[in-house]
Amino acid sequence: AAAFAGWLGFGLAIQFLDFAGVSVALTGHSRTIFARTFALDKSKEIKTGMDSLPGQIGTVTAASTGARQEAAVKVFGSTWTAFPVDETDLIEGEKVEVVRVQGSSIYVQKLDAPRSIPEWRQE
Repeated sequence: AAAFAGWLGFGLAIQFLDFAGVSVALTGHSRTIFARTFALDKSKEIKTGMDSLPGQIGTVTAASTGARQEAAVKVFGSTWTAFPVDETDLIEGEKVEVVRVQGSSIYVQKLDAPRSIPEWRQE
């Protein structure tokens, strides 16, 4: 833009103002340009830690007790305080699915049908 202004015969002050104005405008718009170009797809995120627990299968290690049906469930080698989402008793040794994580506790539901073990785990 400044070169075009110089070609038209404008002085150095006008060329500098032209350069500065275009630079500020492009810098201001670059954030939206980069945000659209490099936007991350949230569905392809790799979930780790507690975010990866919902949907995972665990084993009840201590049967449910008390008014809230508190139990212990082992998921990925860690034992969690668990509560059933549907107020049913959790029996030691049964498989459950993690529905949600709330604080340091998980809420689980019993599996209706046993899920098949992947081929690589059957050996």
